[in-house]
Amino acid sequence: MFAPTRSTAGINMTEETALNYGPVFSACKVISETVAMLPWRVFKIDGQRRELLGGSKLDNILHRQPNDEMTAFRLREYLITSALLWGNGYAEIERNMLGEVVALWPLHPSQIEIQRNEVTRELVYKFTPDAGGHPVYLRKQDVFHLAGPTSDGVCGRSMISIARESWGFGVAAEQFGAAYFGNGGIPAVVIQETEGVTTEMDKEAAANLVASFDAKHRGANKAGRTAYLEKGFEIKKIGVPHKEAQFIESRKFQVTEIARWFRLPPHKIGDMEKATFSNIEQQSIDFVVDSIMPWAQRLEQEADMKLHRDEDIITKINLLGLLRGDSQARGEYYTKLWGIGVFSPNDILGLEDMDPVDGGDQRFVPLNMIPLTEASSADRSSASSSIRGVLVDAHQRMMNKELKALDRAAGAGKDLDDWGTTFYNRHRLQLAETLLPGANAAAEYLGADTKRLDDLIALHCERYIETSLRAVMAGKWDNWENRPGQAADDLLQRLAGASKNEQS
Repeated sequence: MFAPTRSTAGINMTEETALNYGPVFSACKVISETVAMLPWRVFKIDGQRRELLGGSKLDNILHRQPNDEMTAFRLREYLITSALLWGNGYAEIERNMLGEVVALWPLHPSQIEIQRNEVTRELVYKFTPDAGGHPVYLRKQDVFHLAGPTSDGVCGRSMISIARESWGFGVAAEQFGAAYFGNGGIPAVVIQETEGVTTEMDKEAAANLVASFDAKHRGANKAGRTAYLEKGFEIKKIGVPHKEAQFIESRKFQVTEIARWFRLPPHKIGDMEKATFSNIEQQSIDFVVDSIMPWAQRLEQEADMKLHRDEDIITKINLLGLLRGDSQARGEYYTKLWGIGVFSPNDILGLEDMDPVDGGDQRFVPLNMIPLTEASSADRSSASSSIRGVLVDAHQRMMNKELKALDRAAGAGKDLDDWGTTFYNRHRLQLAETLLPGANAAAEYLGADTKRLDDLIALHCERYIETSLRAVMAGKWDNWENRPGQAADDLLQRLAGASKNEQS
C-alpha cells in the first residue's frame, strides 16, 4: 500500500513525494490548516441549552494541547494531511486508570495495519514503530482513526492509489520543464557534418567538441548565447518546441485537475483565472461546504464515538471561525443575530476573544429594544411580527439569489431540468443555513424543541425546493412576489405544530 507506485508517465509516486508537487502541497496545506485553526470545543447538552465545558480535560485536549509535545493545531493539521494523502490519519488514545482520555499521540499511517481478531472479529490496529521492530496491537477504542473515502467502510483509500496517473503526469510535466530550462531553454540538438563536407575527427575530438558546446550553452543562465562552429559542422534541432507541446497549457490544467481531486475552488491553490468579484463569495461558500465541512464532521463523529462515554456530551468544530478574515461580513452577521435576540453583547465579545462587560448578558428584540425577558409580557404580538419579519427577509434574500441564477441559466440556453437539479441541491444547504438564526428565535418564542430544529428546517427546505423545481420545469417563476411571506408562514406553522406536539 505504501510502496512506490509507478505511473504511466514514468514517475514513482508516493505519499511523501507527492508533497514535493506544488499544487498537491498547496491543496493539503489549505485544507489541513483551515480545519486546524477552527475552534473545537466540548459541550454538555441540558434540555434545550448547551453548556461549554471549558475547564474539562477533553476540551483542553481538543482545543489546546493533545499531549505534552504538541499543540491542538499541529495534531489536527497532521491528521488531516495524513488522511488526505494516505487515506487515514491515526492517533493513539492514552487513558488513565478510570478510562478517561488524558492524551492523543500521532501515529504514522505507514506504521499501521488494520486487522480483525480471528475469534471476536473486532478490529485491531497493528502498529510497527520501526522497520523490523516488534509490533504492538491496539484496540479499536484506543485509536483515533480519521478515515477518508473508503471502499470497505473501515480503511480509507490512499489518494496515490487513485490519482497516481493524474498526479504523475503533473510531476512529469514539472520535471520536463525543469530539464528544459536546465538545458538552456532550447530543444535537444545534434552537431553534424555539413552535407558534402568530410572532416577527420576521432571519438575523443568529437567528445571534446560536444563538451565545449555544452559548457557554453547548457543552463538557464546561458540561454540565448551565440554559437560558433568550425567549418564543416552544423546544428540540427531534434526536440519538440514548447508551443507545439502546449507545455504552459498543460501546467495550467494540472492545477485545476488537482483542485478537482481535493474538491477545492481553484483560487484556493493559486489559480485565479476564473475567479471574479461576482463569484468569489460563492466559491468561498463552496470551499466551506464541499472541502471543510466533511472533514469537520469526520473529526466530530470519531471524537464522540471514542473520546467520551456520556450521551449528553458532544464535541463541535465552530465553522464561524472562517469569518474571522472578513470584518464586514462578521459585523453584519453579529448585528442581525443581536437584533433578534439570538446573541447577547457578551456572546459576541466571546466570539471575538474579548472580555465580557457588566450587563452584557441581556438579549434584545426590536420591540423598542427592551430585554427579551420582558418582551413576552409587554406585547407578544409585536414580538411575533418581528420574528416573522426576520424569516420573510431571509426567504426574500435567498429568493433573489434564486431568481438571478435562473435568469443567467435561461439566458445561457441551459437545459433547466438538469440545471435545476444541480443548482437546488446546493441552494437547499444555503437556504437552511440562512433560515437557522431566525428559526431558532421563533422556536424559542413558540416553545418548540430546538433539538428538532435541524429536522424541521430540512423538511421546510425540501418543500420549498420541490415547489421551486416544479415552477422551473413549467417555466413559471416570474410571479413569486408573495412567496417569501408564504414561505415564512409555512415555517412558523411547522414550528408551532412541533410545539403543540411536544406539549401534548
